[in-house]
Amino acid sequence: MGREVPERTYDEWARSPPGFLEIDLVPHCGRTLVGSFIHSLVATDTAPAGPRRVPLLGREQSLVVEGLDAIGWLLPLSIIGIDSDNASAFSNETLIRWCAGRDIEFTRPGHTTRTT
Repeated sequence: MGREVPERTYDEWARSPPGFLEIDLVPHCGRTLVGSFIHSLVATDTAPAGPRRVPLLGREQSLVVEGLDAIGWLLPLSIIGIDSDNASAFSNETLIRWCAGRDIEFTRPGHTTRTT
């Protein structure tokens, strides 16, 4: 699934316009990942607007897109792009279709080749 999502390097990320989000899930579980617990879906814009967070009742792809819909309402600008890690909650057909249906660019972290 991850191969379908283009990679984005740090240099490209640094030049992203406002409305391009870096997303991740933060578990609220104490010292163990066993059992059920809340996750925060955190979306950080490249603009200095600060991160937006919404709670999710699990780490499930349909909840992620519902969370992104909620975050979209909190932002002063439209979401134009999303960059996430390769976790299964992000790298899946549900999020790929959600982005495609809204004309949102979806990428994952890539590697930067440096020349010295």
